[in-house]
Amino acid sequence: MKASRFYQALLLASVSLQSFAAAAGIYEFSCGTPADAYGRAIPTPTGNIGFTAVPGGMCGGDAEFTWDYAGTLLDGNDRCSFMANIVQSGRLAEECVDGICGSYSFGFHGLHFAFKRAGSTYFLNSLYGGDSAEAISAVLRNSVDWMFSTSSLDGLEIDASLIASDDGSHRWIVQSNGASPVAPLYLGLPGQPGHKLRMQGEGAAFLWRIDPDGTKQLAKYHYALDIDFVDERGVVAQGYGGGYVGPALVADGEAIPVEEINAKTRISEYEIAQPRLKVLSWQITISADGEPADGFEAIYSLQGNEGMLWNDLGPVKESKSTPAASTTAIDSSASKALSGSSARGVSRLAIPMVTKTATDTKSLYHGNWIPIQFSQGPYEGASMVFNVYWDKYVPRPSDQTTDSYSWSKAGWGSLYTGILPDNVTSAYSLTELMVPGLPVIAEEDPRESGWVNPFEVRFIDFVEEKYRPAYPWVTKIEITVRAHSRLRTALASYANLKSGRWDQPTDFADTDLILSVISLYPDIENTMFASEVAQYYESAAVVLIDNIEVGYAWIEHMGQPN
Repeated sequence: MKASRFYQALLLASVSLQSFAAAAGIYEFSCGTPADAYGRAIPTPTGNIGFTAVPGGMCGGDAEFTWDYAGTLLDGNDRCSFMANIVQSGRLAEECVDGICGSYSFGFHGLHFAFKRAGSTYFLNSLYGGDSAEAISAVLRNSVDWMFSTSSLDGLEIDASLIASDDGSHRWIVQSNGASPVAPLYLGLPGQPGHKLRMQGEGAAFLWRIDPDGTKQLAKYHYALDIDFVDERGVVAQGYGGGYVGPALVADGEAIPVEEINAKTRISEYEIAQPRLKVLSWQITISADGEPADGFEAIYSLQGNEGMLWNDLGPVKESKSTPAASTTAIDSSASKALSGSSARGVSRLAIPMVTKTATDTKSLYHGNWIPIQFSQGPYEGASMVFNVYWDKYVPRPSDQTTDSYSWSKAGWGSLYTGILPDNVTSAYSLTELMVPGLPVIAEEDPRESGWVNPFEVRFIDFVEEKYRPAYPWVTKIEITVRAHSRLRTALASYANLKSGRWDQPTDFADTDLILSVISLYPDIENTMFASEVAQYYESAAVVLIDNIEVGYAWIEHMGQPN
């Protein structure tokens, strides 16, 4: 689900929000909702985290912190797929003074943006331009950053500046941009609904043109982006048990499926999210590096005032800490190497790391992350996310479903209902496990004892072979939320309340709800740095009920065998 972290283990486990407080001092790392002398930070019963100091907010300490924005941007009737990854790794220093937390370090950023022109798909990827040493070196020079992030109850800022770029000092900035208070409780503070943000960035990238016959062409481009959005729902815990994702917290039982090399690294994270970032305005300009190649235009300009993003964020921690002396030495050597502003120096430092990663793993996890944001229909304003793990590598199977225990033994689904006008208690968070007992995986199929999975995820269609995918990525998924399950009942309760006829319900949760999730770009593929490092699938999608479009969605598919 955090595609930028291809080198991390993804392992589902259970821990309560109280465990966050136990992991580090509440005051030092601002876990949960901090006290505020002016009474603005009010703990609420609605399931969202009232204030998240970034990066200090969820007990990150000096751990890596990531922000992954994914969703759909509308340019008139055209729908574009957008994903931005910002990673703050190996933080050199973090200080929190009087509720204001700041951190200085290095990291990297990436942009994946797809749009259509004249029947062809154009895919802008700042992290991949082919497997040549020259292309890999260019990608690294244009993605490795000096980073500074700071936050307080009043606002946050993430600032990433390239250390050594091909064409000047380019920057990415995400920062608070005002508030639209949500009555009667929320003031639009960071982590609350109503908090406005602005993302600006510029840099160099590779533009891939994918024609209907599967032919691909490549050209160098520059880009500049500017996106304004507002947080409609606030920060929530994503994943069951308070949002923890990491090594199993149990002494016995089989671990959640994860790639072998990743299991050895023992990486964990606190997974939280902003599930509804409503786009207010956006513009992306893509300009050719020199004369445009045949079949490419000099400038592509896209803009609009509609769309929806989902942001995964949170700190990543190693469960076995590196000795302090070693950490200091690593930080010192990295700082000296990167501060020289030499593109060749950056390449010498980073390429061996990428090469080593290539020998380790191509896959973060084997499964799917499927967020859904309802924008119309009875569930308008609500959001859901499903995460499922697969046990088999079978190209284009006709029977891949989580209802088969041989196919899948682990997964979860979460619901974040919307905030209805003047009714903050309409919003709540709910997570339901696919099978009982997780994170311990039962040896026997629980359905043999009468268990019925509360939801099913089934593969329907796959990327066509003419696009030569690294793996047969799924492009159409059918999700069945079963009648009388907790997820289905909660959705019905929200729909009845939203209709204004809560005393005369129209949805009794007595029928299955079938969601069809269909990719908008079945011809793209994400590659990070090099094809031997990491390849996976990410695309904006639509969600339908009874063949009627009801909202935004996203399909992430990882699972390329190592």
